[in-house]
Amino acid sequence: MKKILVSLSIIGVVAAIAIGATVAYFGDVETSAGNTMTAGTIDLKIDLRCPPPGCNWSLRDLDLFGQPSFFNRWDIKPGDSGEVTISWHVYNNNAWAKLKFADIAEAENGCTNPETKAGDTTCGNPGLGEGELDDYLTFTAWMDQGQNPGWQCPPDSNGPCPADSMEGDNILNGVETPIIKDISVNQIIAQGGIPLPEELQPTTTYYLGLQWNILPSVGNIIQTDSLTGKIIMEVVQSRNNPRPSFTNGGFETGDFTGWNVNYPGLASVVTSYTSDHGTIYGPKEGSKFAVLNAGAGEGVYTVVSQTVNLKAGQKLAGWAAFDAKDYLPYDDDSAVVIVSGGPLAIPWQKAVHDVGNYGETPWQHWTWTAPADGAYTLELKVRDVGDDELPSTALFDAHIIEP
Repeated sequence: MKKILVSLSIIGVVAAIAIGATVAYFGDVETSAGNTMTAGTIDLKIDLRCPPPGCNWSLRDLDLFGQPSFFNRWDIKPGDSGEVTISWHVYNNNAWAKLKFADIAEAENGCTNPETKAGDTTCGNPGLGEGELDDYLTFTAWMDQGQNPGWQCPPDSNGPCPADSMEGDNILNGVETPIIKDISVNQIIAQGGIPLPEELQPTTTYYLGLQWNILPSVGNIIQTDSLTGKIIMEVVQSRNNPRPSFTNGGFETGDFTGWNVNYPGLASVVTSYTSDHGTIYGPKEGSKFAVLNAGAGEGVYTVVSQTVNLKAGQKLAGWAAFDAKDYLPYDDDSAVVIVSGGPLAIPWQKAVHDVGNYGETPWQHWTWTAPADGAYTLELKVRDVGDDELPSTALFDAHIIEP
């Protein structure tokens, strides 16, 4: 029996070799016919709602000529405001969206006596580029979702709808969170527009509330000034075009989720901040922002930081303010620092010597452009200089990444 098993084993080996010797001659062909590659499409249509007496539009494409304006107001005064709700309908592909201002033309149109007394020294007529309205005309924007999370209205609707009477109702009801709040035309242009915070889908109608405002405190400096320009709604496909973002860039979680904090006892997230001069700071977007206090020791920064991956040409942007609680020669300072293997750039920095003893800045917008693909760390910081008394404070908000 043993010899027989051995023989069978030998026969098996020979058979295997024989198959191996002929396998190169085996063949097969499979053909997939009629292959077609067709470029996809993306299309945006909008309609408009506004309070009575109304400026409502039906769903349409906007071309360069013959379309009505979102806003067309004459004889505006401090304390005036107006609003519209823009309904966004994207077709065929998901998309990221942004609202932008472009081709802004502002004019002085001469100076009245009150305007000159208010300090206006640029009094050309028409005085193109000399007016101040682009600095004092501010906008607030919000996703007009209403009282229920998400979007309830059916596609191609022009709200409000029975499922949520507050959705698309042209009112900032207090249940919606502003994307931006009282930001000037110039500031919106500087930050590259207003990105909508969510990906648009073809099956959904999205409502963006847009309100303009002239604060009552503006005074006579804008008398006779005029401003015209374009408001552009822009969409770009989201597939294969992921939009990077900060985690909790505006601190809307109410804490420092997504951020590293070196001295948690010196950092907080607030809804309002009042300086020793009585200046009240509110958030630049959403309802919250970060307050960092010095006090960790002479020359020691209080820091919050977050690392993000960027492609060359993408921009980081945000808002910052400095409240000096000290006096020279104790030159407390604060900064926004970009780090990549070491400090790379400082797009914003303020110190006591910039604002004067016990001075302060308003909110200030900053941007920085990545020079190459890579990982970059954003550091927000403030410190005492010269001693560890009278610690100063810095405010930070609305950190975004622009494509």
